[in-house]
Amino acid sequence: MEPRRADYDWKLGGLWTLANILGWGISVSSAIYVTDLVRGRNGELWIIPPALLIGLAQWLVLSRRFSLSGWLIPAYGLGWYIGLWLGWNLDFLISLGVAGGVLVGTMQWLGMRRRLYRSWVWIPTLTASSLLGCWIGVYAGYGAYQSASIGVTLAYAIGGTVAGAVIGALSGAVLVILVRKDARRKVRITTGIPT
Repeated sequence: MEPRRADYDWKLGGLWTLANILGWGISVSSAIYVTDLVRGRNGELWIIPPALLIGLAQWLVLSRRFSLSGWLIPAYGLGWYIGLWLGWNLDFLISLGVAGGVLVGTMQWLGMRRRLYRSWVWIPTLTASSLLGCWIGVYAGYGAYQSASIGVTLAYAIGGTVAGAVIGALSGAVLVILVRKDARRKVRITTGIPT
């Protein structure tokens, strides 16, 4: 049974990483098109669709493991929207990573807290991985744009994909560790071993 459990845990971590890669990559590159459509008329409402896409991608993975309500999709989207908005208007790297990570990490923790032991670790994990992911993603996209003479949309796609990969890999590894420790703890409880 243990090998199956390990495979499932890593599948969860892999799906989480993939969801972040796709969510961030598609949403950041599509932001260019949405910006052209609504900028000037609706302020910075153009950030809403990319933020919802990131929130949807993350919810799809977490909802399978933790039975989360569909109402959390707009909540996650709102958290990333606030992070993106702050990043766009203030210091991008710090504001986006910290604000988005804290807000969405807290909302995700609220869904995990009764189902996952020590789930509070998720808030600093998502905050740190978001900050680092945004930092590396911005520099990867900018570096690709400068060195390869590629278009802005492709540079944004590269930056978003790299950011999603960093966020997904770092937080996904912690998610796997939390799920495994929780499973071991539950086995100890059911067998009567003190935790």
